[in-house]
Amino acid sequence: MKKHLLLFTFACIGAHFLSAQTFWSESFTNNCTAGCLATSYTGPNGTWTQTITGTEGTDPNVWFISCAENGNGVNTCGSSCGSAPNETMHISAAVGNFVCANDCGAKYDAGGLCGILSCPQTSRRMESPTINCANTTSAIAVSFNYIAAGSAGSDECSLWYFDGTTWALVQVIPPTNNANCNGTGLWTNIAIALPPSATGNPNVKIGFQWVNNDDGVGTDPSVAIDDVNLSVTTAVAELAVNEAKINYNTNTDQISITIDANFSNGLVAEVYSMDGKLILSQRLNTASETIAVATLATGVYIVRVSGDGKNFAPVKLAID
Repeated sequence: MKKHLLLFTFACIGAHFLSAQTFWSESFTNNCTAGCLATSYTGPNGTWTQTITGTEGTDPNVWFISCAENGNGVNTCGSSCGSAPNETMHISAAVGNFVCANDCGAKYDAGGLCGILSCPQTSRRMESPTINCANTTSAIAVSFNYIAAGSAGSDECSLWYFDGTTWALVQVIPPTNNANCNGTGLWTNIAIALPPSATGNPNVKIGFQWVNNDDGVGTDPSVAIDDVNLSVTTAVAELAVNEAKINYNTNTDQISITIDANFSNGLVAEVYSMDGKLILSQRLNTASETIAVATLATGVYIVRVSGDGKNFAPVKLAID
């Protein structure tokens, strides 16, 4: 029987930012209308790089930078380039894919036809050049405009943070409210606090990680990112909203998660390896759920719960 050691409480936190001052920006400008790979992009801050973070199929979805998904204003529905081209970094089906032959913007292959047409399982992270935060003395937030949908818990984008040594999950990026956009996304702005270790750190990176399985379930848009800013703030108030109680049962090799019923709708529990690979994912349909972990190898994992506008701080699970 494996021996597990884990922290037993998630704290759901929110942050209010005052007097933000931007010190680093990325707008993904490359004058490309379609088909330009994000792995070929070098901006004013340096080169963005890609890491494959988990198992992929033979035809994974691809990060592009182009105005095939145009960076429209906040509260505007998505579109292609139009009369005011504004490139974004986005996930689209691989070149030659039957869903889209060459970068259709934030439209992806959700799979379900592997062995017949394509096998688009995807797990890849686009990583910024090093961001020098050495001169910061207060909390740092990353903000950006985006559209997103996918499928909660399986096809989604998340924000990651590198402290100079280790990559760590910050949070899954929530879907935008796309109901009135006729199949496109509603451009939205979000601001997310980076961990305290970013302050004064000269070796920071951020990353946008996209994962999707191959089950044929998922809704466009995938994800598109634009106008990324890092800002320092004069005040950050973290609010404890609710707790998720977690226990490990040594007899069944299961983690149990109990959440106040008022907060249980639409939440997903996920287990990541320390290098950012998604190992397990399970939707929490009730206020009390269990996750089987008997198959996990010895090591340290990150467990997190998120969704429905709630962002619970990740915790570590050590398996000896």
